[in-house]
Amino acid sequence: QFTVADPTGLLASYTTNSGAGTVTLTFNSLTDVQSKVGNAGRTDAKKITIKALFLDNNGARKKVELVVRVQNAPVGCSVRKVDDPGKTNPVINGWLTFMCYNLGADPDYGDPIAQKAYVPYPNNSGSTDRTVYGDVYQWGRIDDGHQRRDLTPENIWPSDHFGQTTGFANNPVPNAPANIDMKGEKPSYQVLETDVRFGKFIRRNVSSYDWIAGTGTDEGIYDDRWNIGSEETPVKAPADPCPAGWRVPTRTEWASIYGTTTDCTTGDCLGNAKVNQWVYNFADFAASPAGDPGTRGISLTPSGTAGNTTYGADPTLFLPAGADRDHDHAAVNGVGGASICWSSSVVASGVHAYTLAWSSTLVYLNRKTPRATGNLVRCVSE
Repeated sequence: QFTVADPTGLLASYTTNSGAGTVTLTFNSLTDVQSKVGNAGRTDAKKITIKALFLDNNGARKKVELVVRVQNAPVGCSVRKVDDPGKTNPVINGWLTFMCYNLGADPDYGDPIAQKAYVPYPNNSGSTDRTVYGDVYQWGRIDDGHQRRDLTPENIWPSDHFGQTTGFANNPVPNAPANIDMKGEKPSYQVLETDVRFGKFIRRNVSSYDWIAGTGTDEGIYDDRWNIGSEETPVKAPADPCPAGWRVPTRTEWASIYGTTTDCTTGDCLGNAKVNQWVYNFADFAASPAGDPGTRGISLTPSGTAGNTTYGADPTLFLPAGADRDHDHAAVNGVGGASICWSSSVVASGVHAYTLAWSSTLVYLNRKTPRATGNLVRCVSE
C-alpha cells in the first residue's frame, strides 16, 4: 500500500499500483512548478513524500519512505551531467548536486565566487589554510581528526622522520580484528578509539599503500568502506565522512560532469569537456597576499540543453587546487597547482581507489591513488 504527501501542491495527480509496486506522479505545468519552487535549493527544497507499507518474506509489517526533493537545480552547486560518460556521444541529461565546499572548509565561503576571491594563507605550495581547500582524508576513513590539513607531527603515525620517505617504521598498522571496528552487520572498519593510531594520519611506504592491513595474504580488503552498494547504485557506508543527505561520489559520477571516462593528457583538456564549461582560475602565488588574485582552482559553469556551446551566466561549482597529503612523508605539497578528489570507487587490485585529478593542463578521471594518501572530499547529494 502506498501513500503520497504533496504539501506544496506540485502534483496534478498521482496513481498507485500495489500489485506492480509502482507509484506514478504527474506534475502540474512547468510554469506552476517553477512558481511554487522559486529559488529553493538543496536545504529548502519542496518535498513530496511517498510511503510504502508491505509485508516482508517472514510476514512482518514494514514501512519505507522515499522523499522526492524538487528544487531549482543550479542553486546548491549543481552542474549538468551526461547519461553515460562511457558513450562516444553522451546525452546531457539532468543535474548532479554537490556540496558547495570541500569537507573541512569554511561553509561561509560556499559561494564559488567567494572561494575564488579568497586569498589563502600562507600563500605557498604547502598551505595549511583550510578555509577554501578543506581537509585531506585517507580513503575509507571517517573524520576522526586524521584529515586536518594543519596536522602536527604528534598527529601523524609514525611521527619519526617526518617529511622523509625512508627511515620510519611502517608497522604495525591497524589490523582486524585487534584494533579495527568489526562490529555489527555493516561494520565501519575504523581504528578503535582505544588504539594509539586513532585520529592520526597513518603513513605507508610499502607495496600495500593502504592504512589498514588485512589478514594473511588478503591485504587489500574492506573495499566497501565508503560504498556498500555498487558503482551503478551507490549506497552510503557507515564510514562515509559526508554529513546526512550527502555521500562520497563514485568514479562514474565524477566522469559524468566532464562527459567522458577517458583521461586527458594532451591538448586542451579543460576545453575537451563534453558537458559544463571548465575554466582554470590562475592565482599568482608568487605575489604578496595583498596582490594575490585569489585561490587557484577550476570553475564549472553548467551547460545549456544545446551541449557545451551554451552556458549559464555564472559558475555554480568551484573545485579548489587543494593538492594532497603524501602517503609516505605525510607532507602537504603542491597546493595551488593541482587537485585530487576521492571517489568511493575502488581499483580491483585492492590497494588503490579512483580519484578525479586535474591541473591547469590535465584531467585524470581514472587516477589510481594509494588509499593511504590524504585527498580532498567533495560530497554529492544522495
